[in-house]
Amino acid sequence: MDLTHTAIVLTVLVLSYLPDGASYVIPLTDVSIDTCDWTLWDDTVAPKGVHNVFAKCTEGRIDWHHPFGAIRILLQLPSGVRSYPFFEACFRAKSHYTAAKISLETDGDEPVLSPIVILDEENPSMSKEICFTSTIQTPVVLFVEAEIDMQSSMSGKIEIDYDIQRLKSLPNGDFADSMEDCRPCTDAELLQAACSSDFVVQGSIDTVLHKQEFGESLVQLHVDRIQRQRHVVFSNSLSLTPGGEVVVPHKCGIQEGDGEFLFMGRVRLRRALLRCAPRLQEFQSLWSKAVEVGVNPCILE
Repeated sequence: MDLTHTAIVLTVLVLSYLPDGASYVIPLTDVSIDTCDWTLWDDTVAPKGVHNVFAKCTEGRIDWHHPFGAIRILLQLPSGVRSYPFFEACFRAKSHYTAAKISLETDGDEPVLSPIVILDEENPSMSKEICFTSTIQTPVVLFVEAEIDMQSSMSGKIEIDYDIQRLKSLPNGDFADSMEDCRPCTDAELLQAACSSDFVVQGSIDTVLHKQEFGESLVQLHVDRIQRQRHVVFSNSLSLTPGGEVVVPHKCGIQEGDGEFLFMGRVRLRRALLRCAPRLQEFQSLWSKAVEVGVNPCILE
């Protein structure tokens, strides 16, 4: 198991601010804890407070029921896996029967909140994921404020998915580096991807939807076989609607193509990000040669 996924320290408390600026600690009404996923149940009769959530996992989800007050989500890699000097923290959020404002909190003499997105009845979910980069010493802090009314206090819910990835260096905007995500995988990368990717599926391309305003292209797949998927994002030919969707950077200019492919990549924020997509016949030939000389990194079923 990946140490970056298991090494997590989460602490939840409520700081209820008094008129004179003093504070005291009160417990949440109910907290359901999983390794990386949290469910918070707020007590709306308690003083309005701030819930501090220290999330040091590579991915997870926070479900905030009956939102009241605010939560500060501190995203940071655990100290045991800080081999790289930087990290990227990404998130997506959705609200149900409530409104919320999400801001980025930055340090200073006094914390500064920079609004990122507002979720309400007209815009209940984020149209795209948002990412921030930082050094390993400085967490990315999201400040989520809930708007309170009778409906939200009884049935409201806010969902936040987060993902943290180590970086060797910060993006510098150089065009050559920016096209790294678009280059074809090498033979060695294909062999490794078949063994270590979050998803490995055989299929063909149905349609490609380019969403330039979001910087991504959505590729709809017809899936014939699922070799592996760490999260359920695809259905196979035995299903009534076999298929799924992979996400590709818009700058790559992906187009529809005929034939069978092997799609491989990682799942981030419950979406499948494509990394390698060789033609199936070409990959099968490559894998057979690797097995013959004993350089296959794993055994495939």
